[in-house]
Amino acid sequence: TYTIQYRVTGTATWISAGQTSGATLFTISGLQPVTAYDLTVIPANNIGPGPASSVLPITTLSGLSVPGAPAAVQITNITATGMTCSWTAPTIGGTGIVYTVQYRVSGQSTWSVAASGLSATTMNITSLSPSTAHDIQITASNSAGSGPVSALVTAMTIAVAGLVSSITWNVPPSGTFQHGSGVLGINVHVTPTTAPVQFGCSTSPAVPPTTWVAGVHVNSDLWGAYVPVPATAGTWYAWAAGTDGSAPAVYATPFTVT
Repeated sequence: TYTIQYRVTGTATWISAGQTSGATLFTISGLQPVTAYDLTVIPANNIGPGPASSVLPITTLSGLSVPGAPAAVQITNITATGMTCSWTAPTIGGTGIVYTVQYRVSGQSTWSVAASGLSATTMNITSLSPSTAHDIQITASNSAGSGPVSALVTAMTIAVAGLVSSITWNVPPSGTFQHGSGVLGINVHVTPTTAPVQFGCSTSPAVPPTTWVAGVHVNSDLWGAYVPVPATAGTWYAWAAGTDGSAPAVYATPFTVT
């Protein structure tokens, strides 16, 4: 026969889990989750017990499953710089679930964390860019780990009612340019005529530039700038907007950087 014993690691008292009649497989039940134990087996026959086996250390698992993906993600209360995100809890994962909310500008690969360790299923995301499409995703976690991300939801912030009300292209970049060499001469007509504008380049007609060059008031309603040619080869789009982000305008025809 075999007698199976266990104890909580670090304690001296052994507890008998049970005995088998020759079988070499035994299931121990009634243990605590996420707990370290020592196990040993003592053989015996009709003469008497033999020496105990070497001690086998084990740690039980948490007993929880990682949560599923949050569902029904919705975006409401959209402003120029923020929006409210809400969702429903996953159907698996038990209690103690917390959430991480992430966002990014659509078309970009880097995510920003709006909140983590959040127990509620709604939050306000702030400090977003006006007139910009943003992707939102939610992850649920518990003591067993993090589950899969929710379905991605995209929403666009509204335009800023700011300095510039309209921009019309006058001289956009055209043709082919050598990457990282020279500048692009760009100018636009602006309303109101004294509202300051900025210029930049983006690889997307939907995602604004990440860096801008301040425009110079040329005359009347004309504003312009010399923008450095992008350092990376590819297809690029010229952008202009008020310095406060108002009335962003992209020139529909891209230019090429080699």
